[in-house]
Amino acid sequence: MDSSGVEIAGPDEIRKREHILVELRSLFEMDDQEEAARLAERILADRCVFVDSNMGTDHRGIDECYRYVKRIRSAFPRLRVVKESFEKHVKPPGEPLRAEWLVEAAYGGRLASQQQPKPCTLRGTLFLTTDPEQGEVITNLSMSWNATSLLRELGVQLKDQRLQKRSSNAAAAASTT
Repeated sequence: MDSSGVEIAGPDEIRKREHILVELRSLFEMDDQEEAARLAERILADRCVFVDSNMGTDHRGIDECYRYVKRIRSAFPRLRVVKESFEKHVKPPGEPLRAEWLVEAAYGGRLASQQQPKPCTLRGTLFLTTDPEQGEVITNLSMSWNATSLLRELGVQLKDQRLQKRSSNAAAAASTT
């Protein structure tokens, strides 16, 4: 148990979680598409489902899930997970594992106004479920990226629209006095 009284998973379970996260991270970071496709075949269940909560989309099956990864990589040609954390407490069977990623990347998608990919940092929260009966392959992955922060970093979104409105109102009030 940890200091808050939560029971910590055993070392074998912690290693399993680390292993599957390392493989998933490799799938997103890998530059060699053939190698990435083989890795997807190995770590994803035949009927896996990836859900991207920001886009409101879900992808079903190994091929579609791998195409999702490729679309992410086309927008972020240089993507590296630089920090990862995950839950270490005991979980009931079937309960998703929650993990956090800090990613350094270069954004080269349609929102970028420049020709060269723009360096950026983003955070992602992942919830993944594996199936021990199928060899610990990923059956479900739900991802949520901090898109607001990314858009700000890319200069696409105003820093804080409430602040902007207050500034505009204050400027208008000052000009009438």
